[in-house]
Amino acid sequence: MTKLRSEGRVPARRRGRLEGYLAAGVQVSALASSGVEAAIVQIDVGPTGFDIGGVNGGVALGSTRQILFPTSNQYWLGLFNNYSDSSGYFTIRGLAMGPTAGVAFDGGYVAPHKFARNDVIDATATFTSQQLRSVFRVQTPGVTVVAPDFGPDSFIGFRSSQGSYGWLEVTWSQAASEFQILSGAYEDQAGVAIRAGAVPEPTTGSLAALVCGGAAFARWRSLRAARAARREPR
Repeated sequence: MTKLRSEGRVPARRRGRLEGYLAAGVQVSALASSGVEAAIVQIDVGPTGFDIGGVNGGVALGSTRQILFPTSNQYWLGLFNNYSDSSGYFTIRGLAMGPTAGVAFDGGYVAPHKFARNDVIDATATFTSQQLRSVFRVQTPGVTVVAPDFGPDSFIGFRSSQGSYGWLEVTWSQAASEFQILSGAYEDQAGVAIRAGAVPEPTTGSLAALVCGGAAFARWRSLRAARAARREPR
């Protein structure tokens, strides 16, 4: 165990406070040092990660963004905000994946499948890499097709190029014509099902650290109370 070093002696009051901090912090340091990886990997959709959590994926109107997702050797995620293809015939808004990855859909065009929390995402779903099938809105000179609303606790399922299943928590409003990606995760083992909204579970080591940390903190409080009792005048 690493020993704390200081110049001079620490006053008793400060030493007791320090002991309490150390006891309470056991579980924090143990959690940080745990090297066990969970089977489910969370996706950082915020500014410190892929930065795709803004309205319409944070993409400017009339533009598209294609990013390597979630790692450079796997597959891409395409985000479209009223983006027109080279022919100018289709204008699309929503998301898609490729080249061999896919988004779960219900068949036909503009039909991303809406999973509810805890729904299973696995091989029973149908996945597509065709953009016109997985986006929320497609507009042509004569026809506009719009997907139903995705309200709170709505998820899109996907399958990576390596066959790993994952989810993206999304919202989509027909009235506002806006979508937003709130969070995401995927299973790091190909072919293993994942439940919509599932996140990594604490490891056995982390749980043990929490128990040990709580016991250490309780012991420190007991010792402090005993010391205080001895100092009370009789």
